Amino acid sequence: MAPPDRLRRHRVGPHRARMSYDPGIDSPATAASVPLAARRIPLPWRGQEVGLGELVKRITSAFGATPCEACRRRAAALDAIVVFTPRRATATVVRSSDCTTYKGKCTGTGGTQCVTAPTSIEPDATTITQCCSGSFQYPWVQVCPGKEATQGCSFCLF
Repeated sequence: MAPPDRLRRHRVGPHRARMSYDPGIDSPATAASVPLAARRIPLPWRGQEVGLGELVKRITSAFGATPCEACRRRAAALDAIVVFTPRRATATVVRSSDCTTYKGKCTGTGGTQCVTAPTSIEPDATTITQCCSGSFQYPWVQVCPGKEATQGCSFCLF
């Protein structure tokens, strides 16, 4: 909802009033005052970057709204403020006691995620790769001194 100073009150009937949005907010002067550097927010999905304005445009278009010129300017201004980016698929290394655990990223609703780790803690150890392709799974490899490396897939939400 717009701030109260951007709303106008109109009389509709004897006891009812209607609120409408002030179109002056979409003036070129307002769009020019938007900061140039967009804030990038990583989210757990694979795909391309999408701006906040583009996201709003997609949602409203899905409900049948046709974007007007003011909507396009607003989308461009929102895109300049916030951009959602996919997270990079890197492994997380967790040390617990003498063991080291290598964890991959969550697969989400589909896709494949892999993690590569050494078979032992020795400097010349060979590597193994564990991949998970089910829904909401992440790959892991655990390396402990004096033991063979263990690997598998575990449940995750993000």
